[in-house]
Amino acid sequence: MAEDGGVVSWSYNDEVELRKDQVARYQISVDDKLLILDFRWTLYVNKGLVMLYKLDKFPYQNVMYKDHKLDRFKLKLKNRAANAYEEPYAVIVFKDFDDKTKKATFTILLKDDYRSVQAERVLPRTD
Repeated sequence: MAEDGGVVSWSYNDEVELRKDQVARYQISVDDKLLILDFRWTLYVNKGLVMLYKLDKFPYQNVMYKDHKLDRFKLKLKNRAANAYEEPYAVIVFKDFDDKTKKATFTILLKDDYRSVQAERVLPRTD
């Protein structure tokens, strides 16, 4: 998966920086349905970031590393029976961890091959 648009042209791209247990919240509109995506990190140890996610109240947990393929988590936003390979999805990418400020940086990517994905970051608020 390319983040820079080399292979995949993303419908939505946002970067967010979070402190420990600070929640990032996105409102995502897919086929006139509003989805809420929440995520936060709770622990950074041995260069691994423990992540907690909720997509429409369904919880997920994993550990992310800055290594390629271990730095991202994919969430399906909707299943499409006609062509399951082209369902809309979100990807959360762990970009960096600043040991000095104890903040993690993430890139949020959304993709839908049939239409543009409407999304808005609710938390933390942008300045």
